[in-house]
Amino acid sequence: MPGKIGRYTVSYPTAPSQIVIAQGVGTGDLPGPEAAGSVYVQNDFTQPGYNPNEEHAFMLGGRAYALREDLNIYRNSLTTQPASAYLAANYTSEPYVLVAYTDASDQRPSMHAYQVLRSNETFGFDYTATAGTLLVKPYPLPLLPLAMTGTGTARKAKDVEILSAVDAPANNLFKSDAAYSSFTFQDRKGFTWVHRGPHGDPLIVSSTPNGTATVALASTTGLVVGMAVSGAGITGSASIVSINTSAKTLVLSRTVAAATAQSWAYAPALTMKLYYLNQSGFFIPGYTLAAQPAVGTPLPFLRAAARSGLTLNPLLIDASATDSSKDQADAPLAITYHPAWPSNAPQLRVGETLALPKFGLPQVRGQKSAQV
Repeated sequence: MPGKIGRYTVSYPTAPSQIVIAQGVGTGDLPGPEAAGSVYVQNDFTQPGYNPNEEHAFMLGGRAYALREDLNIYRNSLTTQPASAYLAANYTSEPYVLVAYTDASDQRPSMHAYQVLRSNETFGFDYTATAGTLLVKPYPLPLLPLAMTGTGTARKAKDVEILSAVDAPANNLFKSDAAYSSFTFQDRKGFTWVHRGPHGDPLIVSSTPNGTATVALASTTGLVVGMAVSGAGITGSASIVSINTSAKTLVLSRTVAAATAQSWAYAPALTMKLYYLNQSGFFIPGYTLAAQPAVGTPLPFLRAAARSGLTLNPLLIDASATDSSKDQADAPLAITYHPAWPSNAPQLRVGETLALPKFGLPQVRGQKSAQV
């Protein structure tokens, strides 16, 4: 017989540990007992301890990772994840990853709650992509199988490079060359590589922010939607959302404090929309447990903030490479990269042949497929 009955008030921690998806490190290396634990999941609302895995979280290598925070249905005031579809009757859970483990000091079951954030003031989806290297996707995407589509020689990764802010060469003889219309290419296994940096230096334009996302410009010549913007007063990543050429203004992807005219740099951007495959234990609200998308179904890596809290439709996730207005409703979030040439590239001297590895270059002899 129990000797005492206890009643507990359950709440989330006031200053929780966090997983910032854009940072790409998950929880970081967990202490021993937590590293030996597991992500607590109960996707069946009829069972005690209901906690669906809308964060698509998993443990790997002593860390817990989360792929998203846009599927949770809960009341909130976050601009990165507005409560688009919140009703008390639809509530699922707040975006937390619960790491269940055994406490080493007393051998009792314990749990550590990690709040999941898309990004913050320190970490945004803004990365450098160096020519000649594999495109590094935000972790934990590289730890998962590629989302492949098609069959045979037409089989390729579903990831899409957005071509709206790709720079064109000044030499008109090469403007129609397909290699110049993008920054990346896919190899035969579906991996994305960065094959070049920008053709020239960024455009420097006198820009006057008004305290919102709107910026007045000295000129809009040479600017296109999607370009990456950097300069005084801009923290994190910023890109051009729209341009009004007659008014000489543009709208940025983030708010910037009001200031006098600033010399901002506008550079071509490598923008990607990425996908991953649904895994066992992942949960999408809006579908019964029996009707969840099958394991292996391609899913978008996050979505626009306006879609947060709305049911994800796996049949409406396609993204257009040339016109974002043609994206389907649940197309992936745009991830921005700054393409760059390597600062210290290996060299092959004039007249030399590369067969075996040398000077930091890979071996060519024996490769089953290669392309220049």
